[in-house]
Parts: sequence; structure tokens; C-alpha cells
Amino acid sequence: MRDGNLFAYALSSGQERQIAAQVHEFTATPDGRLLALVRGNGLAREIWLLDRSSGAQRQLTTNDFVEGELSFAPDGMTLAYTAVNEDLPRPLEIESWARWCDAGTVRLLDIASGREQTLEPGCDPAFAPDGRRLAFSTPPRAMNLSIDVPTATNALRIVNRAGANGWTYASASLQNEGEGQLVYAPSWSPDASEIAYQRFLGYQSLVDVLLTETGNAFRGGGTVLGAGAGWLLAPSFAPGGGNVAVVEHNWSDARGLSGYEIWSTTLLDLATPSEIILPVGPLPTDATELVTIRRAAGASWSPDGAALALLLPAGWTPEADEREPLFENSDAGAIWQFDATGTPLKTLIVAVDFASPLIWLDAAPASTALQGISLKYPASWQLDAPSEFAEITARVTSGGLPLLTMAAIPVEATTTVSGAFSYFVAEGAQEEAAITMPDGSIYRAFSGVDTQGRAVAGAMRVVSRDGGSYAILYLTDATRWPLERAQAQALLAGSGRENSGCSIQEHSVNIETSLLGVPITIRPTAFGAGVLSSLVVALLTREHRVLLSTAAGMLWYSADAAHVVGHIVSSQLVDAPMDGVDFGIYPMSVYLDHEVSPMQHIGRAAGGLTASLSATLVLAMLARMVPSAPAKQILTIAAAQNGLISLVSLLPIPMVDGGVIYANMRKLQHGHVRVSPRRIRRARSRAYRSSCPSLILALDKRQEEGILAAAGATNEGEGVVANTCEGLIIRDDGICPALGDSALGNFCCRCIAKCSGAANSCAGRVENLDARSIATSSACHHQLKTLGRIDHDGESIERRDRFDFPARELSESERASIVGIV
Repeated sequence: MRDGNLFAYALSSGQERQIAAQVHEFTATPDGRLLALVRGNGLAREIWLLDRSSGAQRQLTTNDFVEGELSFAPDGMTLAYTAVNEDLPRPLEIESWARWCDAGTVRLLDIASGREQTLEPGCDPAFAPDGRRLAFSTPPRAMNLSIDVPTATNALRIVNRAGANGWTYASASLQNEGEGQLVYAPSWSPDASEIAYQRFLGYQSLVDVLLTETGNAFRGGGTVLGAGAGWLLAPSFAPGGGNVAVVEHNWSDARGLSGYEIWSTTLLDLATPSEIILPVGPLPTDATELVTIRRAAGASWSPDGAALALLLPAGWTPEADEREPLFENSDAGAIWQFDATGTPLKTLIVAVDFASPLIWLDAAPASTALQGISLKYPASWQLDAPSEFAEITARVTSGGLPLLTMAAIPVEATTTVSGAFSYFVAEGAQEEAAITMPDGSIYRAFSGVDTQGRAVAGAMRVVSRDGGSYAILYLTDATRWPLERAQAQALLAGSGRENSGCSIQEHSVNIETSLLGVPITIRPTAFGAGVLSSLVVALLTREHRVLLSTAAGMLWYSADAAHVVGHIVSSQLVDAPMDGVDFGIYPMSVYLDHEVSPMQHIGRAAGGLTASLSATLVLAMLARMVPSAPAKQILTIAAAQNGLISLVSLLPIPMVDGGVIYANMRKLQHGHVRVSPRRIRRARSRAYRSSCPSLILALDKRQEEGILAAAGATNEGEGVVANTCEGLIIRDDGICPALGDSALGNFCCRCIAKCSGAANSCAGRVENLDARSIATSSACHHQLKTLGRIDHDGESIERRDRFDFPARELSESERASIVGIV
């Protein structure tokens, strides 16, 4: 930080930029995608969220507490912090820490909803890299054994993510020899198997003694790593887990020094045991001190653990005499880069606030999207070449591990990783207990082998909402997984449905309602579109006043709602009910059925037109009747607007009511009218890019034979099969004759179709027309070379590049048994 403002420094370019003002402390998600900041002064301090890619900020809290000690859950969906009801200084020695923790409460903040949960009194919250547990310090309890020497006892507690099932991990009590007075500042190892923390033994032979300890994260039982004579900040594990950095603030320095002179940073090697000498005698340790860098008032490991950033005084050099008090000041310093052994390399940044917190992050994750679903991946990774399948994959190197892949496929909470990603993970993978994330998605870690026999591990996130489902996989080498777990969880959680287009979002401000059992989504864009349209009409009718136009826009908004109601009512009257309404920039009716006659189509479409024309006539009549000039002008604009919309809707063009009526009238007269596949593909491409499931549904509605199978809809019942995969063959007898896999010309080979309550998968043998079989590869592998061939009527037909099904013309009897092919 610089002058209390948060700056970012790019190592690649050497450029700096300010990203937030009035920042007291900050933390980041493991993938560096989001930052949580404490901003403001006094009791007005609040927590803010900052997106690194866009720079957008959002205030998360509004309360009368001072927040601090932020810790993200690995998925970035929950933030733990300490809330204190008085303005206390940063805890950098025992007395200030005791006051802070005694007044503190550990709280959880749900990022999406802003809901806060109070856990227990205490401080120092720290989420485990596996996302399952949270460690924190309990408040000190004064023992009053001496009026000259401050004494207290407390403990470190661990709870699960919900704040329940807590247990004491480590404790301090003067009644038990060697436990000291305090335990504090828990810090998890990268693989979540151990917790390092600090233990304040108290005054021993007129010297403050603090120990850095570590213990098994499930059993406790700490062992000593190192010691110090000042207040030790939270230990910092290197990303690889082999070293620990400990920053020490020796506030009670016997020489009476101050500033940078009472700060130091020690690097510990966890691979080699050693021994330290205390005033009470020698003490064995589980680590060896590599080096102590005097005057270093802050430290942060590089993401790969190969380097360390240290905050040192301005003018410091490696040759500076450590025996002379050269830097007794609290002025701005400089950030130096050291290697992992503690050797100084170069100066990076100058004019950095004294004792500023530091975080070394990779570049913000890159992002790509498919069907409105984004995949977040490290910026240094590479995307696989696009394929015809409904998935996107990013890897650290071409063909290598780790990798991230997202697939828009029908999945459920119980779907296994090999079931969803059989071409990456072989059957038999061992899966951990699932974690239900705050947004309702399911996260499950696993270990097993890939299709090439390599030992792999990773995690899968399953999302089933917003009218569809998708799965995201993080896969890596089994030996690397414990160290990559936190980053994987962050990337998986950051990926998903994007906040763009007309897709339904988790953080949406849309209004969800229903009418006659039909779900309706009302979007704020509808009102904006109404006002904008009113302004245009006002200009055309020479009514230039903005107030009148806005009022007319509100009236149009209400009148157009009548158009939607007309659709809903008419669809009920013709016994072909709608499945949903997307009321945004323009209303969109959604139909998931397939057995609808042309007359029913015409009736449903005519209902909306009838309502719009009726609203236009009513508004026009009111405009003639009212005497008030402003009211007359408002009604005139609204009537003109609705009349214009109604006339456009009457035109015989696709995607409007007139087009539906025209197409179905031709069907009544001439039978089935073929829709250009090219036109459908182009329209679908635009729909996917805009992430608009309702539009995709409407386009599918106009596909050949009127069959709909898109946008994640799954209907169970006679003659109905619908999911996110194309290529479904649907029979009118309610039996699933085939599944949407690559053998049928689809871009998604992992479909699970549901029909008459029976679930099948595309792996193995599936039933086709008249019980003929299609033999697919046992793993249903999506690569073309492993897909095999089609057995049809005993005849071997090699699959073509795009596997357009059927490979031959169907007989009339076969055609009669098919409702349609998408």
C-alpha cells in the first residue's frame, strides 16, 4: 500500500496502478480473481469486494463494527473475518492483540447474498485450503497471577464450514507446564494437513519467548518449529509446503530501538530438524532456520514458492550493517525480491507504506465461455482447439496436466466424475464426501486414474439450475493435487453462468412470479426498453417532453404485460400450456412440448396479438375521452407504441407471433414446411453467444418436425425427451429409442436421457428404432477415432466426420414411428 491506498505492481511490465483507496487490509481468493478489502475509517470501516479483471468494486457490509483479519474460503463464496465493536489499533503485540481478540467475534459473510453469520467470540479466522474447516483463536481469559506481567489463557478452535462441530486444537494454560499464556495466529499448510501457529510462553528470564509450532490438522499435538523474542505474526507456508516464513515484531526490544530495527523475517526449512537454545535450556525443533532477514517488516511468497517479496526500509542494501541502528524510522520502504533461500535479488517497488501487508498473486484468471457458461483458468494456460462437442478445455501445456474443462451436459448431484467425464477419468475413482457450496452447487474431490492409466486427482463442480446443468472438472497429477486444491476450488467456483445476455443469474435482481402455473421472469431491462421505445415514439409524434415519454413507457410496460397474459391464457384455452415467460427487452414465450397441432400454435400466438390490439384500442379510446392535455398525450404515445408493436408482431417473420401464425397456416395448407438448417444454425449460434436459453428454446421449437431438445430442459413422460444435447430421436410410444450421443450427430456424448422415469446413459448399447441397436464405445469417448461404427439392420456403416444420423434414408414405417429428429 502507498499512503493508505492499494496499488498493484505488474512484474512483467514494471507498471503500477492504484486499484482502491483508503484500504487498511486485504486478502485474495486462491486464484487471485477477487480481493476483499477493509476500507474506511473508525467504525465506518466496511468490507468491499474487488474484481481484479474489471476493477469493479462492491460494498459487502454496512454495520457498526471494525472489520479485520479477512480469510476467504477457497471457493471465494464465503469470507471469514473478525468484527470488533470499537476502534482498536492493529494487534502487533500482546496487549493490543488481547484487547482486539477479547472484543472480537468471528463472523462469516456470504458473498452472493450478503448474509452474515456470527460464529463465536474470538479472532484470527483462517479457512483451510480444502474449504471444509475454519480455525480461529478464542479470546484470552485473564489469570491475574501478577500485576506486573500480563497473563491470560486461551485456545485454538476448529469448526466446520457451517460453524458447527467445533473442537479445541491447541490450548494455553499456566496451570499446565509448557503451554504458556496464549496460542494465536493459526495458519494452514497448503495441503490442509497441518496447522502452524504461535505460542506465547511469556516472560522467561526477563525475555519474552514465543514459539512457532505446527501440528496435525486432525489430531492436534503441536511440535516446535522455531522461536522468537517478539510478537510473531501468522506463519506463512511456501506454496510447496517445504518452507515457512515468520515475521517478528520485537516491540519489547531491550535496546529501546524502534521502526524497522525491531522487525525481522525468518525462513524455516521444514525438511530438517534442529535445536534452539532458550533461557530455560535447549529445545528440539522440527525445522531449521535458513536465514533471518533483519528489518524486514513484511513478507509474501510468490505463487510458485520460488521467490519471496520482503518489505525493507528505503535505502536498505544487502551490505547494510545489522549491528548499527540505521533505520529507526517508520517511513515508506521498498519491496525486495529474494529467492526461496533468503538471498536478495533486486528491488521491485519503492514508496511502500511501513509494515504494509503484501500479497504476491498470479495474473487474474483468463476466461472463455460456451453457451453463456464461462470457464476461468490461469492466464498462462492454453485453450484446447475448439471441437463440435459442448465443452471447453484449458491446460497448463498442450495435452498435459493440470487441466480445467467445462461441459454443458445433463448432470445431477449424484453424477460421478467418471460418469460426467469418462474420457478424462476412468471408472472406479474414489470420491470424497460432497460439499454443498453456498450457491447450491456440488463440489466433490476425487482420486483415481485417467484413461491412459496415470494416477490423477482433482475435483468436479456440478451445477443444476438456471434452466440447465453443467459440470466443471479440475484434473491434475495425484502428487500435485494436495497443493493445488485451493486454487482448483477457486477456479471451479469462479466458472459458471456468466452475468451477461439474458441468462438467469444467481445475483439477479429479476422478479420471479407465476400466472396460471406458468413461471414468469420479469427483468429490469423491460422497463428500460419501454422508456426508450416511448422516447422514440414521442419524437415521432412530436411529444418531446421526457416526463410524458417516461410515463408512457411505464404504461406501455403494463400494456405489454397484457400481451404476455394473452399468450398464457390462450395457451391454456387451446390445451397447449406454456412452460415459461422471459419478460425482458421483449417478451419471450417458452414452450417445451412437442405434440402441438398447427391450430394450437396459431391459437397461442393469436392470444398475445389479441391482447396487444385490445390494449391499443383501450388506450386510444381513453386518449379521446380524457380532457387533461398531459394525460391525453401520455395515452396517445402509449397507444401509438402498442399499435406499432402489434403491427410488427403481425408481420410473417420468424420469432414473432405473425411468423408463428404464418408458418402454421402453411402447415395446415401444405403440410410440413421445411425450415432452412442454415438459418437455424445461424440463429442458434447467436442465441448461444447471447446466453439466452429462452431464445434457444424458441429456435428449437422451429426445428424440423417441431421437436425441442435444448437449454437444459428435461421432461419425463410419454413421448418426451429433452436435454442440453442435440441429436435426440424421440418416439411417440414414450420409449427412449436412442440417446443424444455422438453416434447420433450430437456435439455431446455424455447425455443422460430420462424417459418414462427410466434413466439411461449413452455408454454401451442403447435401443434404437424398432429395437435395432447402436454399438458405441464402452467409455463413450468423444474423440473421433474411438467412436467406432453403427450397426444398423446388420449392416456395418462407418461413421462420417460429423456423424449425421441417420446414415441412410429411413423407411416409411420408421418415419411413422418417429416424432422427429433434432
